[in-house]
Amino acid sequence: ATISRNPNIVVAFEFSPDGARELGFMPERQISFFLDRGFKLYSLTRASGLKPFSPYELPRLVADYGYCDLVASRQELC
Repeated sequence: ATISRNPNIVVAFEFSPDGARELGFMPERQISFFLDRGFKLYSLTRASGLKPFSPYELPRLVADYGYCDLVASRQELC
């Protein structure tokens, strides 16, 4: 409800596919949750900063630590 009531909300979150699966969740649903509500996703790294997220990049993004930082916004951020 909070996300629906705030069209300009920006959400930053850690995406850990293996951790989600261990807890019985399907990590793909976390991505779909935002995309289905009109959000654009961005990856956030120290090396490259904020850049548009592509699901095809996910294996590379989580390779080192098992997670990546994502940002969801309805407005374009970069």
